[in-house]
Amino acid sequence: MAFGVSLWFDEAFEDAVRAVWRAVAEAGVATKLVDGPYRPHVTLGVWERVDRPAADEALAALTAARAPFAVRFDAFGAFSGPVPGLFATPTVTTRLRELHESAYAMLAPHAHEPTARQVPEAWNPHCTLAWGLPAERLPAALAVALRALPLPITGMADRVGLIDTPAEVELAWFPFAAAAPGS
Repeated sequence: MAFGVSLWFDEAFEDAVRAVWRAVAEAGVATKLVDGPYRPHVTLGVWERVDRPAADEALAALTAARAPFAVRFDAFGAFSGPVPGLFATPTVTTRLRELHESAYAMLAPHAHEPTARQVPEAWNPHCTLAWGLPAERLPAALAVALRALPLPITGMADRVGLIDTPAEVELAWFPFAAAAPGS
C-alpha cells in the first residue's frame, strides 16, 4: 500500500471535473474514473511508506498555516504511457509550487520511498480527466473534454487529502484554515 497526498478543491470544481468523467464514459472512451472511488485532485506526492500519526501531524500543520487559494487550469495535456491519460494542467504559481515543496519538506522525516515523478524537481501537476484508456483513444478523450470543460477553469484549493493508493481510500483530510491576508 502506497500513500498519496493530494490537493483537493471546492465542490463546484469537483462537479465540473466529474462532469467530464461522465461525458468521457458516456462517449464510450473510458470509464475508469467515473466507475471508481476517485476524487478530482492534484497529486502533491506519493510514498510507499508513511508514519501515519507523524504524517497526519505534519499535514495538519501544513494546512493550518495556509488559506484556501485559487488554482487556474489553462490547458489540456496527455500521458502516453505506461497508463495513458488526459489531464487539465494548472498554472504553476509561486503559491502552488511552495505548497508542493513544503509538503515534501514537512513529510520528509515521516514518508519514505517517494515516487520519482512527484518529487519537486520532476513534478508535473495535473488533474486527471481520463485514465486507463488505450493511447489511440486519447484524441477522442480530448474531443470530449474540449466540449465538456471550457478552459480556463478555476478551482478553489481548500484542503489536502491523504489516501491509500492505488485503492483510493481516503484516510484523512486537512482543511486550509488560515484567514486570507487582509481579512
